[in-house]
Amino acid sequence: VYRLANVPSSLKSALNDACTMKACMGSLLYSQKLLPGGGSPSLPFVHGPALLYGDATSNANATPPVVAFGGNGILKALSGQCVNATVDDWLEFERAELRPALMSGNGKKIDKALGKIAAALEVHGVSVVGTEPLSLADVAITVTLLLSSSSTKLELPPAIQTYVEITQNSSAYQQTKSLVSTLLPPSTTYDPSNPSL
Repeated sequence: VYRLANVPSSLKSALNDACTMKACMGSLLYSQKLLPGGGSPSLPFVHGPALLYGDATSNANATPPVVAFGGNGILKALSGQCVNATVDDWLEFERAELRPALMSGNGKKIDKALGKIAAALEVHGVSVVGTEPLSLADVAITVTLLLSSSSTKLELPPAIQTYVEITQNSSAYQQTKSLVSTLLPPSTTYDPSNPSL
C-alpha cells in the first residue's frame, strides 16, 4: 500500500504543490492506490511529500519505509516502470531547467526551456518522448507548466498550450482534486460546524 506523507495541510496549498499533484496524477495514471501517510517526523531531511510503502496499521509507532520523495521520484516509483535514459533526461530537464527558468521569471531562460519542449513536440506531436501522451516526462513537465501558468499568467506558445491541455483535460487530472482532498492531514483547528469534533 502506497501512502503519501507530508502533504500540505490545506486543499489550496496541496493543489498548488507540484509534488502532490504529480503523485496524485501518477497514482491515477498507473492505477496505484494512494492513501494518506500523515506527517513523517522521522524524515527531517524531507521538506515536501514523501511516498511511503507499507501498512500504517501494523505498528502504530512505526513509519512505513520511504520509497521516494520529490514529484518526479514519486512519479517514477508509482509507474513501476524502468525509466529509459530519454525519459530520465526529460525529468532532469523539468527539475534542473524548466522549474528554475519559470521561478526566475527571466524571459530568455523561459523561452530557451519552452523552445526545447516545442522542438520535441515538433518531432513527436503529443509527447516529448513518443507518440503516446501522458508519459512520465509529459506529466512532470505539464503539471509544472499548469501550476506556473495559473500563478504567473504565463502565456504559452500554441503547440505547448495544446500539449498542456492534453494533461489538463485528461480524466486523471480531472480526478486529481478529489484524490488530493483525501490525502490532506487532519485539521488541527477547532471548527464548531464540524459535528465530529
